[in-house]
Amino acid sequence: AGGFIWDWVDQTLHVKDENGKDNYLYGTDFEKEEPRHWYSTINTTAMTGSNTYFCANGVISAKREPHPQYTEMRYVYRPIVTTAFDLAKGRFNVRSRFAFTDVSSYKCKWKIQAEGEEIQSGEMDKFAVAPLQEQFIDIPYDYSSLPDDKECVLTISFHSKKKTLGIKNNAEIAYDQFILKEMPKPVGVKQTKDVKIEKKGNNISVTGDNYSVKVENGSVTSYVVDSQELLTSPMAPNYFRALTDNDIDFLNFVSPFLFVHPYYKWKRATTSVKALKTSVEENSSGVKIRVALDVPHMKDAFVSYTVYPDGRLGVYHSAVPKAPLLRFGYQWNVNKNLTNISWYGRGDAPSYPDRKSGYKIDTYTMPVDKFEYTYMRPQESSTRADVRYFTLTDKKGRGIKVSAYYDKPFMFSALPYTPFMLDKFNHVNEINRDNDITVTVDSSQYGIGGDMPGQAFVRDKYQVKAGEKQTLSFLVEPYIK
Repeated sequence: AGGFIWDWVDQTLHVKDENGKDNYLYGTDFEKEEPRHWYSTINTTAMTGSNTYFCANGVISAKREPHPQYTEMRYVYRPIVTTAFDLAKGRFNVRSRFAFTDVSSYKCKWKIQAEGEEIQSGEMDKFAVAPLQEQFIDIPYDYSSLPDDKECVLTISFHSKKKTLGIKNNAEIAYDQFILKEMPKPVGVKQTKDVKIEKKGNNISVTGDNYSVKVENGSVTSYVVDSQELLTSPMAPNYFRALTDNDIDFLNFVSPFLFVHPYYKWKRATTSVKALKTSVEENSSGVKIRVALDVPHMKDAFVSYTVYPDGRLGVYHSAVPKAPLLRFGYQWNVNKNLTNISWYGRGDAPSYPDRKSGYKIDTYTMPVDKFEYTYMRPQESSTRADVRYFTLTDKKGRGIKVSAYYDKPFMFSALPYTPFMLDKFNHVNEINRDNDITVTVDSSQYGIGGDMPGQAFVRDKYQVKAGEKQTLSFLVEPYIK
């Protein structure tokens, strides 16, 4: 049995531009140099896509560095698969995909992490699973001692026992993860101090002891805590992403007509959100601002902001799209000095709804420039999925923290440009990174797809369909490390 991946590696030519920046050339860059005459027939190479960026659909880059999809491929192809039978008792089923090798040739390790911190671990005694067979194993962890105030994740992995051709000693060849304890429900804080509320049409301002929040036309235009403004642009709904090669689909083969792509309706919708009616009420849990929205290609669009007594800001957004949707989320800018990113969720490489199994749930930390991932043609490519919370901080460890509602992880990115800006770039040397950091938080994104090169063919369960209600919840607060 066997299979093929098309393509294995990107093909491009590396050059330095006039400013000394790295650039990677593809088909269209050479179009002007092709011999043409007044009587020449239609340029068929451009019509088939080889004159654009169709040569960039590999699993690894032209620099021989793995793309994020390499990690997913490695997981899907893993030779040992572990499934849960009884989590409380530690019983699991191990199935071998090996055709000739016994699982006893590898070490089986396990560890439990409470929000990234290892609290139990061990290595299984030698056991055997014959090729293409399966059996139960019992892992001796103490389920009763797991904390109730943190999510607990079990990782079972298999590692090489010695160095062999192409495989290092102790190299991980397979793993699976299991949630043993769910994220705890947040504890509310009661209102004990006076709050000043001002309302004028669709504009609301809430001022507390050490914080203030302004909502204008459905968006948060100011969020100040301890005299520090946390936003540099409004916090507002966002439904657009810089189109991926697979989003572009058949228009990859007729790129001059890309501007008519139906997904661009969501770019226009994002800039056309308006408040229809705004109301505000105060209770013991805080101040709640409710806004009915008018959004093109959406119905029943609604957002609410909850200003909690301790200055935290809760955001809830819901709507029903009338057409297939690229993403359902929020975006805003923060100061460009917040260059350090930490998160608890899948990583460390970018992941999406239909490409996330191969990315472990753990805690990750990296600078913004390492968080960003770019392909030969710039496009949406840096989101992380199943995130429970993340922080953005400056060199002193000060910044913001964004948390998902406890049982509904979100997707997020933090990049030195907006999705609108990214969509305009055609080459990596065109990217302008001298901007504030744009934060995106999404409850859903349309799948990446890729069953056929250059066309999405996104599986049914990974589509964001017309007529299906979308909801998003998250919490924003100041953060000091």
